[in-house]
Amino acid sequence: MGKLVGMLEFDIECTGLDRFKDHVTVASVYNPDVGIERNFNFCVGDVEGAKREFMQHLDDAEIICAFNGVRFDLPFIIQQFGVPPQRWQLWFVKIFDYFEVCKTVFGSSCGLNKLLQANGEEVKTSSGLQAVEWAKEGKWLDLEDYCMMDTKLTHKISMRGEVVLPLTGKAHMMRCYHDAMTHSLSFEAL
Repeated sequence: MGKLVGMLEFDIECTGLDRFKDHVTVASVYNPDVGIERNFNFCVGDVEGAKREFMQHLDDAEIICAFNGVRFDLPFIIQQFGVPPQRWQLWFVKIFDYFEVCKTVFGSSCGLNKLLQANGEEVKTSSGLQAVEWAKEGKWLDLEDYCMMDTKLTHKISMRGEVVLPLTGKAHMMRCYHDAMTHSLSFEAL
């Protein structure tokens, strides 16, 4: 580790929605350009080693890509893993997140499935509620597969040069032009 690895997609699964009482169960990282496809389990095995390696991936990435990572995934990781500000601040500086684009630019939201559907992509294989159940039942392979699939779907939509944003509660959708190299964005109403 310790080398810049381009755009790294990641996702986490948790036992619930409250970062102060619920726990991160698994995480996935993905960057096919450099051969990264890895699941981390924070409930069984070498948990501390998994945390260290996962966070090193975030440190090493030039761009961190997530869906709702700014408001959910990173705050959970910071709280649960006790990440110091000098480390996590660098993650926020380099994140690309379509959910955050919708919230910040348009004051709206957009679910990952709706985003995928609006752009003719395959949809998620399950839900966050099912992920919580798998964790309770100790179905770690199912949970890791689901987390990795979400990570790969995030990669697929984030690498597109043109993305339709189906904004929740808005009368129209927006087309987003995305330069995957510079992450500059421009928009037009549909």
